[in-house]
Amino acid sequence: LQAVRDLIAAAHRHGMKAMPYLAIYAASAKFWHAHPEMALYDEKHQLVPFGEEFLGIMDPTAGTGWSTHLLAECRRVLGTLPFDGLHIDQYGEPQTGFNQEGEPVDLPRAFSDFIQAAVDQHPRRPVLFNAVKNWPIDSLTKAPVAFNYIEIWPPKITYWDVAEIVRNARRLSGQKSVVIALYIPANRPINNLLADAVIHACGGTRIEVGENGRLLSDPYFPKHEAMSPSLGEGIRRQTELLMRYSDWISPQVSENEAVQVTAPAGVFTAYRDAKAGASISLVNLQAGVPLNWNEDHAAPEKFKDFEVSLAFSEPVENVWLTTADQDSLAAVSIHFMQTEGRLTVIVPELKIWDVLLIKTSTQVR
Repeated sequence: LQAVRDLIAAAHRHGMKAMPYLAIYAASAKFWHAHPEMALYDEKHQLVPFGEEFLGIMDPTAGTGWSTHLLAECRRVLGTLPFDGLHIDQYGEPQTGFNQEGEPVDLPRAFSDFIQAAVDQHPRRPVLFNAVKNWPIDSLTKAPVAFNYIEIWPPKITYWDVAEIVRNARRLSGQKSVVIALYIPANRPINNLLADAVIHACGGTRIEVGENGRLLSDPYFPKHEAMSPSLGEGIRRQTELLMRYSDWISPQVSENEAVQVTAPAGVFTAYRDAKAGASISLVNLQAGVPLNWNEDHAAPEKFKDFEVSLAFSEPVENVWLTTADQDSLAAVSIHFMQTEGRLTVIVPELKIWDVLLIKTSTQVR
């Protein structure tokens, strides 16, 4: 165990939280076969294997043998090692099942109940749960997780899908933070940058860069990939933009989806009310040709000198434009018109991600 303690200490020295990984319903094949009374069964009353019986799927219903056993194991691990919380996983499948008596198992409720039990057992330790394929997001957003953690998979393959997944999780959870796992190869830099831009624009972040600056491109984390210098720099610029203008566009600044922003087809927009005014993220998702994050595609064609407008009654003092697509992240003042309660600006260029910062006379909104 000393090697594990050393790794935890190293993580803490770098300002990181260290959490043990557990699958809520996966047992070793030996344990699974020894405890059929704890297992999950399919509609034919057959045991449910995972990975050609590498693991067996158990019934996680609250108060049952497996749930009680797993909570005891959590208590034992956190009592022995200085971990900071629990990272709980599931596999997205199965989504239905039965106990040994043939009674249906409500898996979404079982997941939520286990999270609550883990939080009650370890009240000062954050608990995370992976919503694989965005399921069962309705239950998980109501559970006491530290933040929403979502792993996106097909058939949700468009960037618009990614945006809606982030927005929906924030809506359902009362604007709780969203972290997205999205596995895109390092040799698809445009896909990575567009996905990140959409996620950031909607108030989420992505788990993507790990040791030695390598990209998390596969669900098996050790299969990370080296990034090209240009992709690494692009991710760095986007992250710095998010931090530099955090008062305008960070996840702590909630999106206001009620505000309708008019922009050309293919320009994705996200509006936020900020203390100093408002911000609008603009992401180039290209008109006419649908772009999918899981398919290789070229950079979208640039938009040039296009109009963005919205109803905006408060007096505007200034409008700045910043972008993650060039070396300088400085916000540049641009011309705007405000007449009859409508604000209009002309954006000179959009490659991937631009942000408009709208400063009003009223400083607190």
